[in-house]
Amino acid sequence: GLECKAHFEGRPYDTIRAVAVMFPLKSGIWVRDSSGMTKVSDLKGKRVASGYTAQKTLVPVLEGTLAAGGLTMDDVEEVPVQSVFAGADAFSAGEIDSFLFAVGSGKSREVDAAVGGIRALDFDDTPENLAALRKYFPAGYIYLQEPSPAAPGVDAPTHLVAYPAVLFTSTNVPDDVVYELVKVMANNKDGMAAIYPNFREFSAEKMVADLAPLKYHPGAIKYYKEQGLWKE
Repeated sequence: GLECKAHFEGRPYDTIRAVAVMFPLKSGIWVRDSSGMTKVSDLKGKRVASGYTAQKTLVPVLEGTLAAGGLTMDDVEEVPVQSVFAGADAFSAGEIDSFLFAVGSGKSREVDAAVGGIRALDFDDTPENLAALRKYFPAGYIYLQEPSPAAPGVDAPTHLVAYPAVLFTSTNVPDDVVYELVKVMANNKDGMAAIYPNFREFSAEKMVADLAPLKYHPGAIKYYKEQGLWKE
């Protein structure tokens, strides 16, 4: 979307190259479990954490999630916050009705305990809603989150916005270094997951994705071609 591109206006990063897609980053809009709200569309007229002056890249995530639920920022009462943490704290204090945060984060667990339970708002998985999401957040896609101890606040299958966590590097890094790094990652899922749980959703077959206009590093491309994973 235009909002995403605006962050880089006049500041091109010509030397950045992708190495691998690591795992999905999953984001939800959360409300109190006792609120009665279950769908993003229920936020109409409600107080929503917004602005994210210290994390401007989250604005299109919020706008895209609302759009997937059939809303725009004009349909809600915006309450400016600096960051997702500030939004979560404002929610705990009862100053707002919803906040944006990653699934399974330590902070969301803290808020869940503080307010007697939170819930992620759902929306329908339709081509129209996906198109609405991507109007604001082109990298986003719809992810069905199943109930899990790792996802407090998700008590039933819930559609969320997800986007790829990408490892990237510089054109100044030698090809052989990037090649070896990709090879090690592709063969060590369990070791990475033991250190950082999000890697449980890592897949060597999904390290390659269409990240245009971002290009992959030649060292990474060499490994992917050897493994039959590369797509021109």
